[in-house]
Amino acid sequence: MSEIFDIPESALVRCQRQGDLLFCPEKIPTDIDLEPQEKWEIRESHEIWSPGLQRNGRYIKSDREIVVTHSSHDTLVLAAGEYRIYASRIEDAD
Repeated sequence: MSEIFDIPESALVRCQRQGDLLFCPEKIPTDIDLEPQEKWEIRESHEIWSPGLQRNGRYIKSDREIVVTHSSHDTLVLAAGEYRIYASRIEDAD
């Protein structure tokens, strides 16, 4: 899985996967600008939702639980916090 997401194997233990997206707890660098958006369709059929959600293309954060839904995957619930999102580099890697 580390090759699919281009992330070190040692980092995978703290991450959660939903299909072709991987969510890893990570402190967001201070130079990254985030925009408020409570509901975000990050990819077709992948929706991220949380009251107070802030995001950019690779990072999300919220002081509340973060819910990730997809039409063909189980719902993923992330604890409140800061996350980096990795996308699969290999199509249909489910």
